[in-house]
Amino acid sequence: MKSKKIIITAVVFAYSLIGIKNMIAQDHEVILLSHKVGETIDSNEKARYRLFPFYRNEDFKSAQFLKMPDSSIVLQTVLEDGRIENRTFTKEHFTMTKKIVESNVTKKNFKTVTEKETRSHRIFGIGLRVNQLWYNEVFQIRPPSSTITIAITPHKNFRIEPEIGYFSSKSHDEQLKEDLTDKSYHIGLGIYPILQKGNTNLYLGIRLAEIRFTDEFAKFIPPTRPPGNGTFIKEELISKQYLIGPVLGAEYLFTKHFSFGGEMGLKYSIIHNDVDNSDSTHNHDEDKTKSYLTESNLFVRFYF
Repeated sequence: MKSKKIIITAVVFAYSLIGIKNMIAQDHEVILLSHKVGETIDSNEKARYRLFPFYRNEDFKSAQFLKMPDSSIVLQTVLEDGRIENRTFTKEHFTMTKKIVESNVTKKNFKTVTEKETRSHRIFGIGLRVNQLWYNEVFQIRPPSSTITIAITPHKNFRIEPEIGYFSSKSHDEQLKEDLTDKSYHIGLGIYPILQKGNTNLYLGIRLAEIRFTDEFAKFIPPTRPPGNGTFIKEELISKQYLIGPVLGAEYLFTKHFSFGGEMGLKYSIIHNDVDNSDSTHNHDEDKTKSYLTESNLFVRFYF
């Protein structure tokens, strides 16, 4: 009789535990992390996506994300020794874990999502380069002080960057009683291998450029027969500069869409000057000037 009471008590206790367990189960719902892993994450999926680094792979059996009645998120983990552990996850931590799985980050090429979003290269970008200011007093030429660049990055370790620039100014000449115009046009192309170090891009490449200058000026024509006063005519000096040389640059990505950096380089320069006139005695070969010059600049880039 006494043994029957013990058995009945044990059965009632067991059903009570089952009821409590069912009540607890009803208090939360399983959250699907990703269709790639399903509701339950096993040890192979943990190893593949390098999830939950606070558990060793050999100790981990399975895990589920649970949404509690207060809307908090809990990671419930079953260990190989049978223990069950619960860890609270913030919504940001859950979202980051979800991105790791859905971006197909594997053990071979693992990067944290935050680092990947910041460092991943953007294919297209537009920038403004503020060039080193200089003025050639001999030929009176002035290149554009800034150029617009278009960064094309088909691979994270390679970039092609065309650039264009324009400068124009006017001044009134009292002798001619009209305005004189100075203009310059800049067309260039940079080719750069890129090395990524965290949020910093380092590159060493080559840049080619052509700069065309036009300078209108007043030329005095002496009188053919003294004592005449002579006259002034307007002429145009046309200068072309060709540049080529290595460039060393670095940029820091504050976000995946914005960077700031600087460059320095050495250029081999050829300047050809030609006056638009009909003087047959003018030696055009003497108008070529070859030189070496350094350059430095700062720039900002906006990536799409």
